[in-house]
Parts: sequence; structure tokens; C-alpha cells
Amino acid sequence: MSVHRRGKRRIDTDIHKLIVEGKHQVTMLEDPHELIVRFCGLLESLYKNGMWNVKVQLSEDYPFKAPNISFINKIYHPNIDENSGILSVNVMSESWTLRHHLLDLFEYFLPEILTDPSLNDPINKIAAAIYIYAPEEYKNVVKKYVRQHARF
Repeated sequence: MSVHRRGKRRIDTDIHKLIVEGKHQVTMLEDPHELIVRFCGLLESLYKNGMWNVKVQLSEDYPFKAPNISFINKIYHPNIDENSGILSVNVMSESWTLRHHLLDLFEYFLPEILTDPSLNDPINKIAAAIYIYAPEEYKNVVKKYVRQHARF
């Protein structure tokens, strides 16, 4: 069996698991390596009551390489570019392994990143500074973004 066919089978399995076990709403795009997943903020986080459409791009090297993630609707976070919605590649690459699945991305990785940002190399340096030096202001900005950009 070719590497390409094995990779395709792994992608199909991961998408099926994401839909069935995770009960996530998934929209497949024209490119078979791209999909959009509806992601809800955790109830015990600043992002509660928010819903985001998250674009997932799988490389030819998936699952050996972490997927690229971007939030389509705006979100305020130190590890996410405010304008493009792109999640820091470094954040994903640091902990991604071959054993992880797409379901892990939405059940563990994103919830952990949203509740405990990595401040080593933030994309949104202003959000990182506010998170550190003015935590109440950070909470207010996040809640404002949820109200304005993440309600469906």
C-alpha cells in the first residue's frame, strides 16, 4: 500500500472519529485536505458561549506533521493572530505527535491552548502583554470578542 493511500485512510478515519465520537459539525471543503469544524468554547473558560468556525488544513505529511489551524471568525488570544485567525504553528508543533488525531485537536489541544496560552512566543504580543499585566482587561476583551464575533 502506498504512503499516499495510507495517509488518505488515516485522514478519513480521523474525520470520521471527529464527527462520530466528538459530535462536531464538520464541513468538507473542495480540497480533501481542508475542512471546517464548528468549535464551542469550554463552559469553564473565558470563551464560554462562543462558537467558532475553525479551518483545518492537513499537509501531505499528516499525521506526522500537525495540522494548520485558523479561526475564521475573530478570537482574541496571545497565540492566535487577530487579523488572520491563524494559530501559532509553534504551539501546535511543540506537542503534536503521530499518535494524535483530529479529535484530540478539538477535545484537548484547543481547549488547553485557550485556557492556558503559551507566552513563550506569542503571535498577538499585545494580547500577551494584557494577559500578563492587566488580567481583568484581558478577560473583558475576550468576552467582548465572544459577544461580537462568536455567537451563531
